[in-house]
Formats: sequence, structure tokens, C-alpha cells
Amino acid sequence: MSRLSEEEITTSVGAWGGGGGAAGKSGVAAGTEEQMGASTGDIIKKEATLRRERVAVLMMCSVIRDVVQLQGSLRDLLTQMDTLNTTNEKLRSEGELLQMYIENLQVASICPHTTSHRPLQV
Repeated sequence: MSRLSEEEITTSVGAWGGGGGAAGKSGVAAGTEEQMGASTGDIIKKEATLRRERVAVLMMCSVIRDVVQLQGSLRDLLTQMDTLNTTNEKLRSEGELLQMYIENLQVASICPHTTSHRPLQV
């Protein structure tokens, strides 16, 4: 079922009026036309309300779609951040181990003829 535009409704109401002009209308016909005009006005108002509601629903759907997309992006960013934090901790630990190794090498190179064999700190 297709909806009629305001112009189509107005045109149809004009055609229903009988076309005889005010002088050719009886009181009953004039009353019927007024009732049809009132109900047509109601239809037009309902149509306008339905259009506004449809636009509102479409906008809400668009916003919901955007929110879901942003949630997915945020989830991806959080996963990347966790991975980077893990990698950072691993590299920090390896850096500390290498620093201790270098310090031990420096101590060993300063005193190469030491007779005591103390274990190196690792």
C-alpha cells in the first residue's frame, strides 16, 4: 500500500467536492465536504508524524550502527594496546638482563687477573 503525498490528497479532496461551486452544493454536501476536509487534515497530520518518526528511527539506526562500529574499533585498539604492553615488558626485562651482563663484563675486564672466581651476577 503506497502512501499519498499531501498534494495528491489535496487534489483528491478537491475532486470529491463535486465541482459545482458553492451555489450548487446542498447543506448535506457541504457538511460532508467539511468532514472529508477534517479527516484529510488528520491524514495529512498523521502522515507528517509518520515521516518524522521514520526519520527519527533512521537516524537512531545510523547512530546505533556508528556506535557498534566504534565499539569494534575500540576493542581492536585495546587488543593492540595489550599486545604492546606485553612486548614492552618483555623488552624492558631483556634490557635489564643485558645491562647486568654488560656491567659484569666491565667488572671482569677491569680485574682480569683476579684469582677468586666469584660467580657473575645474572
